Amino acid sequence: MCAFTNHLFDALYLTGQSSFEPKSFINNRREISLNFVDGEQEDAHEYLQSLLTSIHECCVRLSKVASMDSESLITQVFGGRLRSQTRCCDCGHKSETFEPVTDLSLEISGANDPFSAFESFTRLEMIDDPENRFTCSNCNAKVTVEKQMTIDNAPQVLIIHLKRFSFNGNIIKKNFQEVDFSLSMNLSPFVNNHVEEAGDLNYRLYAVIVHLGSPSYGHYVSFVHSDKKNWYLMSDEKVMMTRFEEVKKQKAYILFYVKEGISSSSVKEFMIERFKRNFKAEEESCSSSTSDESGCISDEMSNVCSPKVDEKSLHDKKADTGEDEEVSNKNEEDEKKKRKAFDLKIS
Repeated sequence: MCAFTNHLFDALYLTGQSSFEPKSFINNRREISLNFVDGEQEDAHEYLQSLLTSIHECCVRLSKVASMDSESLITQVFGGRLRSQTRCCDCGHKSETFEPVTDLSLEISGANDPFSAFESFTRLEMIDDPENRFTCSNCNAKVTVEKQMTIDNAPQVLIIHLKRFSFNGNIIKKNFQEVDFSLSMNLSPFVNNHVEEAGDLNYRLYAVIVHLGSPSYGHYVSFVHSDKKNWYLMSDEKVMMTRFEEVKKQKAYILFYVKEGISSSSVKEFMIERFKRNFKAEEESCSSSTSDESGCISDEMSNVCSPKVDEKSLHDKKADTGEDEEVSNKNEEDEKKKRKAFDLKIS
């Protein structure tokens, strides 16, 4: 959470000036997931899931310190819930289970677009395996069942992971199939009938992640839609304006849709409110431990617990290292300017 806060601070401060490296995340990637190894190619979807989980767990820890509820920034923005319903074909008994999710992984084989992939995902399925039949909790018989997956609670920001990679033993295969995604999507056909908001589930496309290359190596790029109706291609430090016509030509890997009616200002207000509630607990948690006991990602390269200026530590560092007074003062002034810019952009 500390690294995330610092990253957000840098992004706001450097907007329109230059690119910057997400060092806090790179240097601490094994804090996010032990599966990430130096020098290895990593999957963007796996990293995204691990990052969201890590931030959520940290938020929950901080919430407990602050005596708040167990919801987090992640669950309130990306959190949704799936319902799995089974029906006994003998007695008609129905049972339900629910699963919280932050993204949806959809099969694209045989699907021309995300809508048809959702249709396949929520299609009624008949399960009739003579060697492994389902035991009905009502009639206690080994029976055939009908099973269907639907959306019980739709997220504010919908992340759709298109399954392009598959494994056959140790061999990784990539599906290069084109998927025709659009600027808008409506989830009403895939939501439980009893959900009141089912009639108002329109989403607009916000960002697209694309994998370029083969199954064993490649490069990820992002296409992001700005508030000014422009699209931007982001490839490492390179940022170029583009058109949606070019975006549609890409073989999308991850799609980000935002629910209609959610403006950038409302998201901004929500973020500020969350920062106000968590900031003190976050700062105290990080300052009391240099390890990962609080769930925070450590960062020895910068003051990540908050973008404030600790003048005492700056002077102590100057005395210990023999830094020139002028350099130290300049560092302090730079930090104060960054803090002021940050305060202006979130106020």
